[in-house]
Amino acid sequence: MASMNISLTDKMLISPGLRFVQKGTESKWWSNVTGSVQATVTNSYIEVPVYLKYELVDFGSKLFVLGGPAFAFLATSKTEGTVQFNGSNSLDTKEDYKSYDFSFDIGLAFQAPVSETLSIVATGAYSFGLVKIDQRGSDEQTRDVGVTLGALYRFK
Repeated sequence: MASMNISLTDKMLISPGLRFVQKGTESKWWSNVTGSVQATVTNSYIEVPVYLKYELVDFGSKLFVLGGPAFAFLATSKTEGTVQFNGSNSLDTKEDYKSYDFSFDIGLAFQAPVSETLSIVATGAYSFGLVKIDQRGSDEQTRDVGVTLGALYRFK
């Protein structure tokens, strides 16, 4: 992930970024025709979050609350499964999903300084999908919790 912080006030920042994320699901079912079925869907996205961050407290380290939209572009979609009567299979399912996703994220970020220009950052956010991602008409929407650990370098 790459991002930057732009100060709006002494406590409010806007933080646009760019990241690679994977979102998916596992499902199991049974039918008379196929027998037991186990499937895993993994969608890979290039995502552009634009967060507003508000500093809650500064005690040498800083704690922020954050929220904002995230726009995602589908890079790949793969479904892997095992069907009792047919064996294992892997399919490219990119055409089954919309080429984009749009979500609203909310969470917390912790920033601990290591030096004058370097800080360690930990972020946790819940992402609530706002669009139905399935091309086949189902009600699938993304919902996920993301945790990011990283370093923040401040240019002088």
